[in-house]
Amino acid sequence: MKNKTLYLLYYLVLMLILVRYSNMQQSPSTIYRFGFLAALVLPLINKVGLFPAIIICALGISYNSYAYMIMPTGIWYYVVLAAGFSLLVLIHKKSLPKANLLFYIAIIYIVLNDLILQGHLSQMAIVFFIILLLFNCLEGEDLGMSIMPLSFILISLAISYWRLFCPEAEIKSYNLVDDMVQTGWTDPNYLSGALGIGLVLAVRELLNGTKKPLYLGLLTVTVVGSSIAILLLASRGAIVSAVFAIAALILVSNNKTSTKVLAIIIAVWFVYILNNNQYLDFVLARFENEDGTGTFRTEIWQSKLTEFFAVDNPTRWIFGMGQTDAMQLGTYMGDSSVAISTHNDFISMLLYYGFIGLFFLIYVLVYPIRKCQKAERPQIIVLILYFALSIMTIEPIAQGNYVFWGFLFYIMMLARQGHQGSVERNRR
Repeated sequence: MKNKTLYLLYYLVLMLILVRYSNMQQSPSTIYRFGFLAALVLPLINKVGLFPAIIICALGISYNSYAYMIMPTGIWYYVVLAAGFSLLVLIHKKSLPKANLLFYIAIIYIVLNDLILQGHLSQMAIVFFIILLLFNCLEGEDLGMSIMPLSFILISLAISYWRLFCPEAEIKSYNLVDDMVQTGWTDPNYLSGALGIGLVLAVRELLNGTKKPLYLGLLTVTVVGSSIAILLLASRGAIVSAVFAIAALILVSNNKTSTKVLAIIIAVWFVYILNNNQYLDFVLARFENEDGTGTFRTEIWQSKLTEFFAVDNPTRWIFGMGQTDAMQLGTYMGDSSVAISTHNDFISMLLYYGFIGLFFLIYVLVYPIRKCQKAERPQIIVLILYFALSIMTIEPIAQGNYVFWGFLFYIMMLARQGHQGSVERNRR
């Protein structure tokens, strides 16, 4: 327990360094950046099971930073790191990890599809490969699993801190609603989605109970800060997904009815406070100005699907068109030379990788529900539903977003952990 506390304190300091770096004009020196990366990974040599939680957290904070990243940005650095730690696990256990065969079939299909249809690997293929390596690192590691929620909680805290206390982060006007401006240093929809992951997991941790005052305080700060930040970013899809997931978590939790009622009262009171402080104004304005198309999303989906199924070669329906060609389908935004994003991962996977790719995505979402035990199933379903709702208005899976892939990885491992525990209990 003492070692776990020391590890957590050590990495909390490193995460604080990432969060506090705010230079938008100059990148840290190469030596400093690689020194920071070394400080991140070297203590994990004897604690390989902590690697997934640490690297997801560090990448999630760096990826969503508004300043120059302290950590190296090249994706292949992290492929090498993940492969190295996966090899350490293989050497230590002297046995191959038990992974679902269909996951390996999926990555092979995606890699071949990328190389044949667009001539290079997509970001999604590379991140998917990293996740498979992380899957090997975390196999059977209770300590690594126990701190995984903290990874996403810290990511949400970092984004909340920047949004609430760093005016210099407001560098990009993103969308207009009458005289109100939706702003963020990157797409507010993705920022809000990442915020929502930490927010939902923090609520889940609170409902599951914790007797540690420090952790309880951290969870409370996360819920308050992330709630305010997600409202200010005003992504309607992320807000609806988070509200739905939190309400569902309260209902399916194992708490007494009186505790659930108290949680609902606190939530209603919190919303009342937010409304009195005008935090809901921007969100309400966006909903009131909704024209029924989800900021043209339904028109984008229709135009892209119409052109996709009008393709002369039906094999494209099965295998997809590849990301490069599929991006050119359908509606364009403003400048006719710039194709607009699909804004829906289910449609993106269909267009990019055909019905085979769409099947793989649906299978990955259903897998944790099938794998988990009955006692854990309600919460697993809620987490999957939050994820599925989130990716219906953005495409973090197809674009290889680290935080969303990491969250999906956590859900899968959470389901497997409960299943393995049940198998071991039955053996005894």
